[in-house]
Amino acid sequence: MTQWLGFKRARIVDISAVPASVESNIGWTGLNRIKTLPIIDAAVSSGIGTAAAPVTVTVTPPKVVPASYAGMYGINLEQHAFCRLEVLTATGSVFWDSGPRNIMPSTVAWEDLDWGAENQWDGRLPRTVWVAGKPAIHVPFPPGLPSAYRWSLWGGAFQPDGSPASYYTLGYAAAGGGVDLTFAVGSGDEDDPSCVRTPIDGGGMAVDAGAWIQRNTINLSFLSPADVRRLWMLRRSVGGDLPVAWLPDVQDPAEAFLFGGLRRFASAATWLWATSSHHSHSMALEEFP
Repeated sequence: MTQWLGFKRARIVDISAVPASVESNIGWTGLNRIKTLPIIDAAVSSGIGTAAAPVTVTVTPPKVVPASYAGMYGINLEQHAFCRLEVLTATGSVFWDSGPRNIMPSTVAWEDLDWGAENQWDGRLPRTVWVAGKPAIHVPFPPGLPSAYRWSLWGGAFQPDGSPASYYTLGYAAAGGGVDLTFAVGSGDEDDPSCVRTPIDGGGMAVDAGAWIQRNTINLSFLSPADVRRLWMLRRSVGGDLPVAWLPDVQDPAEAFLFGGLRRFASAATWLWATSSHHSHSMALEEFP
């Protein structure tokens, strides 16, 4: 179990709202699938984008509410492919623009990587980790009142076996508002392989690999009354069966891929008075199935 010492700005986001509509500039099989979970039931595009002609997907929420995050889950784009998020107002103007950025920006200093590794010079995650994981795009942005989100996608993609693909997959279009947090000492992450081990007569063991599940324990200290109310309302809004996005470090997409992503509240919340006006809080998140 990895334990965090705190002092990072994290964000937990209510992403349970079902988009009212999704549109694209190219053909898709099942584009409306990105409105809902599970991410394995993904939309499949008829082609991939280029810098001159990106694939665009415009997602319109059911109503205008405060938001500070948008994401795409269940994607098959390579780390070095590109995306752009434009957050639109009711008049169609751009409230915020991410500009072109890699799906997974370089986040690790090259000198901290193993000599000769495939990712040594670009600072990204090893490709085997990316392909075998659950790739997603995470884009936090300044709080606002978006009326729509326009995604532009271009660059390479991969098939389930890691070979190049001539299509994109999108599993879930997420957006919403959340609460920024600084978690305390004792917070941590658990990676559970959920494997089944069967002893074999005469020696040895057969292992069913199972489905890996990540869990997050988040301890918070000295929450202000305003943050307590916002976090309480978020929990009551999504309950235990609707999704949230967990970003353990708002500034680091690799942290979101490795230790965060699509989650649900997995346990009861514990609220304790730290002072006469501030709370301490402990909660657990579990990877959304």
